[in-house]
Amino acid sequence: MKKLLLTLSATLLVSAPLVTSNVYADEHDHDHSHEAAPSTDVQLIDWEGEWNSYGAYLEEADVKEALAKAAEKEGQDEAEYTDAIKERRKADFDGLIIDDKTITFLQTRADSDEVKESSKGTYTYSETISVDHGGQPMFWYVFEGDEDAPYPYVLLMDLHGEDTMAHFHMRYGDDLKALADEDSEWYPTFVASDTSTDQVVFDILGE
Repeated sequence: MKKLLLTLSATLLVSAPLVTSNVYADEHDHDHSHEAAPSTDVQLIDWEGEWNSYGAYLEEADVKEALAKAAEKEGQDEAEYTDAIKERRKADFDGLIIDDKTITFLQTRADSDEVKESSKGTYTYSETISVDHGGQPMFWYVFEGDEDAPYPYVLLMDLHGEDTMAHFHMRYGDDLKALADEDSEWYPTFVASDTSTDQVVFDILGE
């Protein structure tokens, strides 16, 4: 699958009405190009690897300090600012391990000394859903789980941002229509397991 490359330093989070700093300067702000058409040869192995939830970094001291600075810069209440980010990034797991057939959901970050598995399932690609976001197409790649999978559907977007912080957005659940809702601002985000705190701080502050 062709990977998207971003050129801006702040690449990660989806914009929100109340917050305008880098932490929300995501690809969904349309300050760079998307693929004009979806990938045609979609396989789960395209997301192979170990991944940490972006939200799992938000309690680290340096990240909290960066969020406080960003909130102050934007004239926002620090708690409300941070809560808005958590709400949009939230996931029920802190890490993922993905191979060619299986997604393993983790209670811990994938780079933890003691990785704890929450659940796992076998997932098969079923379809691609195109959604409009600000006049620009984005694509969800839908994977259906087997009968033992914890979530019937997992939706994945292309991996991108390799030049700054490799990451992808996902959604999961049992209502495909709701998961693909183009008006939803819920974008659980996963970064490569070797992503450093400094990279997250840079993503928030852009410096």
